[in-house]
Amino acid sequence: PAAGARVTRAIYRSLLRAVDRLAVEYQRGGVALRTDIEQAAFGDHGIGLPGELFGPDSSCRVARAVGRAALRDAVRSAFRAPSAPHAHGRDRSEDGVAEKVDDGFTALRAVNERASVLGKLSYSTSSEAQTQHCRVRALSMFVPERSEARTHAHVFAYRIRIEHTGGADSQPFRLETRHWSFMDAFGEQQLISGDGVVGKFPYLRPGESFEYTSSVPLSTPYGTMKGYFTMHEDDGGTFDATVAPLGLVAPFPDEQADE
Repeated sequence: PAAGARVTRAIYRSLLRAVDRLAVEYQRGGVALRTDIEQAAFGDHGIGLPGELFGPDSSCRVARAVGRAALRDAVRSAFRAPSAPHAHGRDRSEDGVAEKVDDGFTALRAVNERASVLGKLSYSTSSEAQTQHCRVRALSMFVPERSEARTHAHVFAYRIRIEHTGGADSQPFRLETRHWSFMDAFGEQQLISGDGVVGKFPYLRPGESFEYTSSVPLSTPYGTMKGYFTMHEDDGGTFDATVAPLGLVAPFPDEQADE
């Protein structure tokens, strides 16, 4: 029992640190985080943490509804809760410690996984990256007329601008392949690679640019995209032009109604 209590205390302290990290990610996300997504993200674990904090009356903006203090209180309440009595009335203190250890490990894994996913998300709907003499600018926008929340179909358009920023003596380059990583709010990834962009292989000399628009569906109302383009230069050299992480963020229902 003493060893079990020590393990329980260690898990308790680890879980407090984990929810501190989770609170930081909620605050960083601000209005991009939604209670329905958080409820679903934790629902499969059956631990009630922090799903119990997302009731029907809670704010739609998670950063306002859930902070460090609320998460820590939920952890304390879970660990202070008395163990359920044994079916035949016998003391279940040892079983209760084991149950708290199991639940604690489950909660710790769930909270760390959630914080890790949120830490990878970008909430800025524009980005810019410079690779050698190539600048890539990206802008995203939610497309409500092609989206349907009831079927978890959220479509986002993204506009890409590629610029040759080198001097007059710089090598021209041609875009040969594209490589994308799209991640939804649950951390599920779509990896897409292919030749060219929108059926074209833009060839850019110094000072020239190329723009195109495409789209991607996500199962959640926010996520992140990033990637790179493989460029071939006239002298036979190649390089990968980075597309910096870009947020894919749908407006909240009340914001869409106001538009």
